[in-house]
Amino acid sequence: MDDAQSANPEAKYDVVGRIGPRVDGSPARRPERATLRGRGVTLAPLDASLHGDALFEGITGEGGDRLWHYLFEGPFADRAAFDLHLQRIAASEDPMFFAILDNASGNAVGYASYMRIEPVHRVIEVGSILY
Repeated sequence: MDDAQSANPEAKYDVVGRIGPRVDGSPARRPERATLRGRGVTLAPLDASLHGDALFEGITGEGGDRLWHYLFEGPFADRAAFDLHLQRIAASEDPMFFAILDNASGNAVGYASYMRIEPVHRVIEVGSILY
């Protein structure tokens, strides 16, 4: 029995001294474009025609340019450029974008994405957040 096992005799060890159950090493499933409802917001698959008006309203006006400081794209010169951007990212598989919907109003108040989706390594990031 090694020192770690002596400290916690209830711990389960495998043959090389690791704690815990074995982890399934097979590739993970890719995420789906599913709606995820939370207490304050709902994440729904981004749809340029459905969410575009509310999103454009949210990025224009005073302070709208600050929303883009840490994003790779934007701000956009006009609505047509923004619509093209939304159509492109809504169709993307990686990153996979979701609209952030306010539960009280139902309006799109931002977007976020799953990105760097690597099922073989069971890794995914959340990023490209506009909120």
